Amino acid sequence: MAYGFAVRFDRSNIARVSRAEPVRVTAGAHGWRGRWTVNGASRPMVAITLREPVRGRTLLFPVRVREVRVSVSYPDALLTALS
Repeated sequence: MAYGFAVRFDRSNIARVSRAEPVRVTAGAHGWRGRWTVNGASRPMVAITLREPVRGRTLLFPVRVREVRVSVSYPDALLTALS
């Protein structure tokens, strides 16, 4: 989803990493009030919660991101890498 959504943050800004519930929306980048879901599949999902919100972009518009949920092929590997 790099063409439609982008965010960068330091690992030190990660407050929590956990498994997330599968989503019921279509694939893409969807967000509201700082919580963003960026997925190409409905599961498995991982949620990354930040200590401090950061700036991101969706298409050409700036957004604030405080949590991002992503679909990943190997959630346990991501959880281990970010914990």
